[in-house]
Amino acid sequence: MQKPLTILKLCSATNLERRALACLRQARTLQLRGHRVLFACRPGTPLEERARSYNLQVFTDMVFPAAFPRKQLWQECRLMARRIDIEIVEVIHTHGSPESWVASVGARLAARRPAVIRTEHDRIPPGQGVFGQLLHQGLIDHLVVPLDHLYRQLKALPDFNPRQASLLYNGVDLKRFNPSVDGRKIRAGFKIPEEAPLALLAARMDDEKGQQVFLKALAEVRKALPAARGLWACSEEGADSGNIFLALAEQR
Repeated sequence: MQKPLTILKLCSATNLERRALACLRQARTLQLRGHRVLFACRPGTPLEERARSYNLQVFTDMVFPAAFPRKQLWQECRLMARRIDIEIVEVIHTHGSPESWVASVGARLAARRPAVIRTEHDRIPPGQGVFGQLLHQGLIDHLVVPLDHLYRQLKALPDFNPRQASLLYNGVDLKRFNPSVDGRKIRAGFKIPEEAPLALLAARMDDEKGQQVFLKALAEVRKALPAARGLWACSEEGADSGNIFLALAEQR
């Protein structure tokens, strides 16, 4: 491995939404690879609580104001510059516009400017209007998208620069999801007969993953194949959505 880096992860989310969970997963992975990972988020949020449970070094002295321009935004940019200098930050990674402004401006105010990378999870172009163009064409060093359709939209932009953008898929943990695992043991653990047709939903506990569709489809399948079973492989993230899913399952 190359020399360890000091990486500052920023996320302005207030709950455990998709980008927040992605940010946490990446922070843990980078930490396990030997890097020094700092995590900055809004105070008093579920994200802060989860980050601390992962033994990450957490900072909550910024609120990432969404409006521009604003006095508080400038104050937070200066605070970010001091954090960069004190912690000797080499890379900043953001996941939304509020923290991207704070990071990119703060990086330029610091004595030693780190690289600023943003991951866009939802839309291309990520910023609209004059300020959005300034942010993503002038202040951010590199833009990362995790989905093919977002990268295609990015490439279609007239000012697309392949040196400043990358398509990086969300990784798969091959230790946890090893294809060599004996499926018969899994069936036995859930008391599913070997001959029973089995449908698998592999997705986190999030309504946008379509658990309701899976349940409806499974109900239709069982009309023709009563022995069919369904299995949901997921993490413990987003317990509220998981409870909704289990309640729906019990009704069926």
